Amino acid sequence: MYKFAAACPTESIVSGASRPGYTAGQIQSWISFTKGQGIQRVCCLLDKDQLVRYPGWLGCYKQAFGIENVFWAAIADFETCNRTTIQDIILPSLAA
Repeated sequence: MYKFAAACPTESIVSGASRPGYTAGQIQSWISFTKGQGIQRVCCLLDKDQLVRYPGWLGCYKQAFGIENVFWAAIADFETCNRTTIQDIILPSLAA
């Protein structure tokens, strides 16, 4: 469900999942599913143009997982992530 899988076959900590649907119910189902998989931290990779379709989405994540456990690293589809985003957002969230 949600294409949920480990980041690689030998990974036991970092997983990935596709985004939920657009409705509040679909977002809550996604949150329930991921929490059921033992996920405690979320790093959203949607860029600002995609995220605008989800008003309040990051707030829902922060409420469900805790404000200190939700990160946003805007990366456009089919684009390479810049070094600053990796160093300042993604790697620290993974390290924590």
